[in-house]
Amino acid sequence: MITAGSYEGAFPTVDKAYFEPELSKQFSSFDAAIKNLYELCGEDFMDEVNMPDIGEYAGLPQKNDLSEPIRTKFYCPLTVGIDDPEENEFEYAETDPSILASHEDIIRDAVEAETHRGGDKDMSEYFHGSEDVREKLISARWDIENVGGTVYGCIHADLTEPLTEDEKEELRGWILGQNSDGWGEGFEQRPVTTPDGDLYISFWDSGDDYFLLDDEEFEQHLSGSQQMGGYE
Repeated sequence: MITAGSYEGAFPTVDKAYFEPELSKQFSSFDAAIKNLYELCGEDFMDEVNMPDIGEYAGLPQKNDLSEPIRTKFYCPLTVGIDDPEENEFEYAETDPSILASHEDIIRDAVEAETHRGGDKDMSEYFHGSEDVREKLISARWDIENVGGTVYGCIHADLTEPLTEDEKEELRGWILGQNSDGWGEGFEQRPVTTPDGDLYISFWDSGDDYFLLDDEEFEQHLSGSQQMGGYE
């Protein structure tokens, strides 16, 4: 039996408090009761009430036993533009992407600010694909990374376990969609102010040279050992 409730007058002395039960539930076994409590209240609560031994008895995961997430990255080129005074205010002209390296910290801060624009929601919450991928995807975070002097878009994906090839392609397709008309579409419309003027940065390009490659594919792309085509 698990009984939950509140203490009246529990502060500052618990010994004089009065416990008022608010709900009770009977379980078939001690293990079942503790597992339900763990799922209801979470790991932090179990630690706070000093019950790690009970959690271990019930076969629950312990903090020290929790494996690190599998971290993978997807890289893409960035398109950068500046205001074109000959066009209207909604148009910009593409410029040399090498300018990104000069303002890397400013751009990274802008990407992070865009990430938190919708509150504390992790982007993985917007993934509505297959259940198999949803169960493996812990988080997805947009960032930039300087590789050999060139700044690329970098999407970090934390996973509970490796993806199958089909699952990786599904996740890749979702990231491409975010880059083209989801997260990326909103970001590219907001100027990033730098000492060289306002830059408009996009994680998407409809050209044939565009790619979205995972760590291994990106390494092969950089080494030139394999010719990688664009992804539509």
